[in-house]
Amino acid sequence: MANWLRYSLLVLLLAIPVVGYLLPESWMVDDGFTFCLWTNLTGHHCYGCGMTRAVVSVLKFNFADAWEYNKLIIFVFPVLLYLWARWIHQIFKKL
Repeated sequence: MANWLRYSLLVLLLAIPVVGYLLPESWMVDDGFTFCLWTNLTGHHCYGCGMTRAVVSVLKFNFADAWEYNKLIIFVFPVLLYLWARWIHQIFKKL
């Protein structure tokens, strides 16, 4: 992989938490619409429902809302953080 491509990927990866932090609160309003196939077919929420809003809430340091959106955030966010940091570390090693 070319160095310019690695730099671009590194910039994109570092921008992910910044974009999550800058997303407006109005974006996370639950208006009843969902892309979740399970919810659309059964009418019941799956284990992943609300996880995107929970991750964005954690990025905004709003832990109470994150807990309300999806309680599995306490497991998922540390794993996502680890994978994100590992990916950045691997790119740095190759530069």
